[in-house]
Amino acid sequence: MAEADARSRRVVTLVSALAGLAMLAAGVWSLAGTRSFAAFANFGHHEHFLHDLGAFQIGIGVMVLLALIWADALATALAALFVANTLHVVNHVIDLSHGGFAWQAWALAAVSVAVAVALVLRVRQLGSVLGAVSVSTEPTLERFLRQKTVNVTTYRADGTPRAAPQDR
Repeated sequence: MAEADARSRRVVTLVSALAGLAMLAAGVWSLAGTRSFAAFANFGHHEHFLHDLGAFQIGIGVMVLLALIWADALATALAALFVANTLHVVNHVIDLSHGGFAWQAWALAAVSVAVAVALVLRVRQLGSVLGAVSVSTEPTLERFLRQKTVNVTTYRADGTPRAAPQDR
């Protein structure tokens, strides 16, 4: 059973990595080569929408790849949203001559700033532990799995706490 589980994990990891990389590649292609991407996909060429398509494909690729190494779904989603939306802001600034309004870029930029703040706060909530942490074999230690440090207090035989070295 353990071998089947390991094989299943390898397949999921491989498919996820390849799909994430494919989304990144398609996104970069859509951003950098709008005409060739539109011809390949066999739909009309609209530079701004192809730029947006690329931004969001890159965001999806980042999300899938980060999900392989980050355990927290919210941090993963916020990071991917930040990447996609920030590229979207850049598209609006660059493509302003194609239409749209400057306020749209500013509004999208405000969203990116808010998402960045939320991501930083989320990472702090997690104690900067984004990766997966293996399970504990001792149930009483489960609550310590996501923290990076543990404050240990030792006690003397009479029950009084012993001062930590930095407290002496």
